[in-house]
Amino acid sequence: MMRRASAVPLLALALALAPSVAPAQHTLPRRSFTRGLVHYGKWATGAATVAFTVMAAHEHARSNQASDVQQSAYYDRRARARILAAQTSLLATAALVLLDLRHQPGGPGNKPFAPLEVSGDTATGGVRLGVRLAF
Repeated sequence: MMRRASAVPLLALALALAPSVAPAQHTLPRRSFTRGLVHYGKWATGAATVAFTVMAAHEHARSNQASDVQQSAYYDRRARARILAAQTSLLATAALVLLDLRHQPGGPGNKPFAPLEVSGDTATGGVRLGVRLAF
């Protein structure tokens, strides 16, 4: 009898820690590869924009310090190429931000200020525009 009494708590503990046989239900939406690529790619292209801008400023400073006209033109061309790369990556960042907003219903959840309210009026066929300010 003593053996059986000591086995009951161990059996209860084993059953409590055992995985459930019910199918797992995911409460979070599943993220696809392209959604993750868009979400994290916007930060990578934003960092590239900053990096190319810093490199362009460095090349421009070298151009100003160059004693030879030919050397100055060389550094100016390099600075121009880096500025174009920065602008291109800035456009890519803007496109990825817009694509990332598409995946969030209702827009981002951390809007610090969203005062505009727009609604349609079915009776008149017009649009109502309101501003809400909280004090």
